[in-house]
This record gives sequence, structure tokens and C-alpha cells, in this order.
Amino acid sequence: MAGVLGSVLGAPLTAIVFAFGLTHDSNALLPLLLTVAVAHGFTVLTMKRSIMTEKIARRGLHIYREYSVDPLERQHVADLMTTAVVSVDGELPVCTLWARHFGEHAPHRGYPVVCAQRVVGMLERNALRGREASMEAGRALMAPLQPHQVLLPAQTARIAAGRMAELGVSRLPVVADLVSMRLVGVVSLRDLLRPSGQVLHEETRRERLRGAAAA
Repeated sequence: MAGVLGSVLGAPLTAIVFAFGLTHDSNALLPLLLTVAVAHGFTVLTMKRSIMTEKIARRGLHIYREYSVDPLERQHVADLMTTAVVSVDGELPVCTLWARHFGEHAPHRGYPVVCAQRVVGMLERNALRGREASMEAGRALMAPLQPHQVLLPAQTARIAAGRMAELGVSRLPVVADLVSMRLVGVVSLRDLLRPSGQVLHEETRRERLRGAAAA
């Protein structure tokens, strides 16, 4: 009974405690541990999914191996943001900004703009294209920054992803607080992909074990 419970539910420790609590037989503890370990190990090596969801998976419907929280809900902006940020001075003329940061071999397509130690927006390459010779200040090309256009370190990665989708951008500045607007980092779409990559690694690990066992 403990072996079936441990393998079906994927909870070997619970099965051991449950069976021992019913029998109170210390002489059966060692066989109990061995039985549950073998049953759970067999299930892990032969089934990609839980027995409770295996039939659904065979129908071609994608499901997670285990019930889990959205990985973006488990990560905060402070954990994912890039802190070594290159910012640009919004008081510089557009021609200077283009020459310094948006040339042919520029490492980034956008930069946070800072004026008087306050973030005033994100300047993208497309906003400057065609104005390479302009002497207009860079900040003049941007609309006034709104609170929903910046992120705070304590916010979740899910909020960051939602903000990017709403605004149609691929990166957002992170500020220490909405009063000082002091730049502390930048979050990009690439940063938001990291938690999902970790979950994918966990989801495919059992499949690799199964393949190794079959070989």
C-alpha cells in the first residue's frame, strides 16, 4: 500500500509516515523504506508525468509535470535586473548621443536617459533615426515618464512582463523609488526568460533519465 501511495502521488515520505503510523511496527520500517524507494524510483524512471495527468498528456495536451507557481511570480525584479547599466545624459544633443551610443557597432538598441540624477525615460535607436544631425536635446524626443513606465526592485517578474506587454517595449528602467527616480537597473525580455529556462530544465530532466534507462 505504501509503495503504491508513494509512486502514484509522488510523495514517498508521506507514504512511509502514513504506513508506519497505521502499523506502529518498527520491524517493518526497513522493508517499508525499501519498498517505497523502489516504487517511487520506478515511477520516476518510466513515466514523464504524474499518473494523475499521464492520460491527459497522452492526448497531446501540454501540462506541467507538477503543479507549480508561475516562475515569474517566484522571481522579483531585483533578482533579474541588470545593475551594470549604461545610461545617457538627456541634455546632450541628439547628434552627440547618436555618435556615442547608437553607432553602427553599438552594443545596445536602447538606453535609460538620466537628467539631474533622475530617470526621464528610455531612448531607443528608432527614435533617433533620421535625426543624427539634430542639436535638439535627447530628452525632448520623449513624452513625460509615467509611474507605470518604470519598475521597482520589489515587484515581481510577472508585473514586469505585463508592463512590457502593455507598453510594447522590450526593456524597462528600474528605480529605487518613485520619489527619487534614481536608476538602479534595467530589466529586458532576455532577463525575463531566465526563470522559464530554469523550469524547462526541471521539466525535461525526468525525460532524460527515462531515455538513459531505456538505453
